[in-house]
Parts: sequence; structure tokens; C-alpha cells
Amino acid sequence: MGIKARSRSAALLVAAVAALGVGVAGCGGGDDGGDTTTAPDTAATVTAAGLTAEEYRQQADAICKTYEEQTDAIAAPTSSEEIGPYLEQVLGLNTQQLDELKALQPPADLAPVHDQAMSLLTQQLDILKSAGERISGGEDGQAVIAELTPQLEELSGQSDALAVQLGLTECGDDTSGGGSTTAP
Repeated sequence: MGIKARSRSAALLVAAVAALGVGVAGCGGGDDGGDTTTAPDTAATVTAAGLTAEEYRQQADAICKTYEEQTDAIAAPTSSEEIGPYLEQVLGLNTQQLDELKALQPPADLAPVHDQAMSLLTQQLDILKSAGERISGGEDGQAVIAELTPQLEELSGQSDALAVQLGLTECGDDTSGGGSTTAP
């Protein structure tokens, strides 16, 4: 495999992982490759009685921003051999993020859309877990990611639309620094 093919493989993976949308608000990868396994417990502020719409939006966006920053700190793969370990790190963060988002108790008027978003994010995470298993099992990372990218992009588009419906500005934004969506 040539250098051009390896660079394309890394770009495909980053694009596929970024396709999580709400699950990961941006996945550019940083230069330091630092430890990103510990996340603050942003879900701890959820109350049993449920949240107001504003509290829900603030907490969901805080969760997304936290995990976006942590994901950005992971060095993006530069070769096919680095795809599996990169995916493993990102999946760990995505799983934690999804768990925290699922723990939020939105107000009744946002709950159906929140539930739809969590379902889509779970589907995206399952696809990425499957990709990781296939790559660990010896399949070519570039081929696996290329095959799964259309599914991930479709789900990502749906997730992004739901994030807009929920009035979220960090979740569903695939770029660093937040988004510009507004509440309905």
C-alpha cells in the first residue's frame, strides 16, 4: 500500500468517526496524543426530576464539548496500522459520551427527539464497534472504513438534524468551536 493510499485511509477513518455528529462533535486529532481516557462526570448534575429545556441544552452541549476536546487530543492515524488503536481510543470516549447523554432527563417536549437521537447515536456506535472488531480481526482498515462510511454519513445527517431540533449548539457540530444552531 502506497503513502497516498495510507493517507486516504486515515482521512476516511477520521471522516467516518466524525460522522457520529452528536456522538463526537469533532474528530480532527491533536498533535500530542495525550491521555484521553478520563472524562469529567458531567452527567452527575442531572436531577431525578428532569431538566428544563435550557438546563438540558446546557448539559448536553457541555458533554459534547468535553468529549470533542478529548477526541481532538488523540493523534489521528497516519497509517493503516494506526487505524485500529485510534478507533479503540475514540470508541471508548464515544461510549462514555453516549452514556452521559442518555442519562440526561430532558423535559417532556424534548424527550421524544432526545430518544430518537440516542437511538441513532447507538446505531452509529455499533457500526464503529463492528469496524473495530473487523479491523482487529485482520481486515484492511481502509476497506472497512470505506465500506461503512456511507451508513455513518446517513446516520450522522439524521443525528445532526435532531440536534438542531433539540436546540443544541455543540452536539451535532462537526467542527471545533461549537456551532450556530438555534432552538426551535
